[in-house]
Amino acid sequence: MAPTPRPTTSRRLIRRHPLRSPNNPPRRIEAFALRYASRRSGTCASCESSCWRLLAASILLVCGSLSAVGRPAAATSIRPQIVNGTPTSAYPSVAALLFYDDTQHTQPAGLCSATLIGCNTVLTAAHCVCDFDTAAMCASQGLLDPATLQIYLPFAGFFDVASTAIDPDYEFAVAGDVAILKLAQPVTGIVPSTLNTVARPAIGSSAAIVGFGLTDNQRGSTDDSGINRVGSVTTMSCFDGVPDATHLCWQFDGSGANTCEGDSGGPLFVDFGNGPLLAGVTSGGETNSCLPLDHDYDTDVFVHRQWIEQAGGPDVGARSCGPIPAVGASDVQVSTFNAAITAGAPSIVESFTVPAGTTDLRVTLNGQEGSGQGQNRIGNDFDLYVRGGAEPTTALFDCKSSTPTTFEVCELSNPTPGAWFARVVALQGVGNVQITATSFPARPTPVCVGDCNGDGSVTIDELVLGVSIALESRAISVCPIFDADSNGSVTVDELITAVNYALTSCPSA
Repeated sequence: MAPTPRPTTSRRLIRRHPLRSPNNPPRRIEAFALRYASRRSGTCASCESSCWRLLAASILLVCGSLSAVGRPAAATSIRPQIVNGTPTSAYPSVAALLFYDDTQHTQPAGLCSATLIGCNTVLTAAHCVCDFDTAAMCASQGLLDPATLQIYLPFAGFFDVASTAIDPDYEFAVAGDVAILKLAQPVTGIVPSTLNTVARPAIGSSAAIVGFGLTDNQRGSTDDSGINRVGSVTTMSCFDGVPDATHLCWQFDGSGANTCEGDSGGPLFVDFGNGPLLAGVTSGGETNSCLPLDHDYDTDVFVHRQWIEQAGGPDVGARSCGPIPAVGASDVQVSTFNAAITAGAPSIVESFTVPAGTTDLRVTLNGQEGSGQGQNRIGNDFDLYVRGGAEPTTALFDCKSSTPTTFEVCELSNPTPGAWFARVVALQGVGNVQITATSFPARPTPVCVGDCNGDGSVTIDELVLGVSIALESRAISVCPIFDADSNGSVTVDELITAVNYALTSCPSA
């Protein structure tokens, strides 16, 4: 894509910066400061043509039997109401991208937001992993060391980053502010977000913005990043020379919501009538404070989908990850808590129930990153203790997580069913916290072949995905449940079984 001229205007375009820790200086952002204040039976591959005619006829039958949903011009069912947003746990694929000044992850240095789009693939903003304005400068100066990055998912835990890549067309506020991160190990138990490959959202579309960033960036404000929030916006024409051809834009006038520092790289979701699609990646805005009146812009995923899919590889679009059911399935139990650490209550306890049959218990914490204002700002440090049957103490626990941040993860295999407790202890600072306890059972049997996302049904999209896996144009890891006999390939018989389940129903466990 040929770059368009950089906007020339008396008003500055502000990046939604990676948010930097109050205890650590920014890394390689001096060049930014000069120009911007901040930024926000055999496999199908060898079967005879008659096999494919049978499969094609079966899929056509399914297409005729299952109702199709048309696409309206604008979104219809995004949640209402992260400046001016509300804490949320409704988006399991939304992640915090954590920065460190060392490869051992002992010196926290801030965060961005991001979205899981494959079992080991994450989408974020290019400016989150490069401290310069263009792909050329990034190539010359280098991207951030992947070993200093970490992904946090409230329903899955911590994941190291193996590699980073940015769109070769990247030029801030012009085009290509997107980056692909490959994880060192795959995520399990979460359905990745689906990219918008339908169409560009129309002007006036309702959308949801999600991220872990600040709610206020005025001078002297408290660093309240680290809480996952959601808000609503309505798209409009872009401003100040930001190209409509490559961005989704909106105005924040005090109603709705807005992005701010730390939300960089986070998602904008649009619903064309068949569920939220990842349509935008948070890029920047017009004001430093992120308060009204502000104009903001996201990189348009539909416009940049070709590079995203190419860089992400066959993992992009996975409908299930790992051998366990995904969050959202009826047999995955989730307990979420929004609480606060205060000077008078520097330790809090929440309780939840672990059901029988749980094979994997994950308890996670994400909390407000800072306390105080101005010169008195400090970075928070909260620890997590988990115990079954009784409240944990700092001496008695089944799991303890103690990083130098407000992000903590405990994971326990085959926990005893019954009452469990999570304690958060403040080593430094005060602020809001989110605790998430997720109980995963083993994947139930009999298996519903083709039910990639574990929702108890097989859809047309899942059948098409199964054919792609059988043809080896997609990796089997994007939907391993098609491989019913676990032999490493998808057969005609397995595809026909999936078609039958789509026409009837999945078998009962």
